[in-house]
Amino acid sequence: MFTASQLNKGSLTLVGLLLFSVVIMWVEPKSSTVQMFREQALPLSQLVNKIALKPYGYGVSIGSWISTQASWVNQKNVWLFERKHLTEQQQYIDYLAKENQRLKSLLDLQQTFPLTLIAAPVARSDSVVGTLILSKGSASGIQEGAGVVGVKGVIGFVDKVTSGSAQVLLLNNHRHAIAVQSQRSGVRMMATGGANGRLIIDHVPDTTDIQTGDLLITSGLGDRFPAGLEVAIVTTVEHVAGKPFANISAIPRETLSQLDYVLVMEGKKVAEF
Repeated sequence: MFTASQLNKGSLTLVGLLLFSVVIMWVEPKSSTVQMFREQALPLSQLVNKIALKPYGYGVSIGSWISTQASWVNQKNVWLFERKHLTEQQQYIDYLAKENQRLKSLLDLQQTFPLTLIAAPVARSDSVVGTLILSKGSASGIQEGAGVVGVKGVIGFVDKVTSGSAQVLLLNNHRHAIAVQSQRSGVRMMATGGANGRLIIDHVPDTTDIQTGDLLITSGLGDRFPAGLEVAIVTTVEHVAGKPFANISAIPRETLSQLDYVLVMEGKKVAEF
């Protein structure tokens, strides 16, 4: 509860404030000093108002900048996703184009030579040792001794067969030998598997017409391959003084380390040598 003295003091304060307000209202229109004070105080008041509003403006600007950056990041992520998707599509299109070209080349090969061919996927390869494992075997008509070719030419021959698989000896296997001839000069030779994926041409007289860059094709001898299939390109012809035979090596036309599919000639063929 308020005491009487506290009530009286509050009442007097209120009355004083009312009287002061009345005096100010009466003096203000007539006093040039008050008017001048107001005019001078107005710019200061505006400045204070601007300063007070600055943080709000900065906050709005920062908020807008953050929103813009977030939108840009989202758009960038969309662009990156779309680019990745387009890249994957392009890679798939390139793959289909290569597959289409490969199949066309296989069809051209079959039309060029009177062959019955069995397409077989490669399950496993070891181009260093010189072998392939095919995921087709005798159940698909593949027989031991059959010749194996690719888009560019001869690959090897079937060495072993099971019902569902077959092992192929590649050209560069040391157990493989094939009768070839130079497409340019017609000279016939025997090519065997050698080191580093190359073929070795043995027992060729030093005076034989054979040159670096000559294309070696099948001669048709041995009844495993028809004549005219590409085999290798001569890379080295070395004549050694005092020796009767030249040192000749060649590289297979087919890239033996990058085989996905091969074509196996239908029917058993006898050995080349």
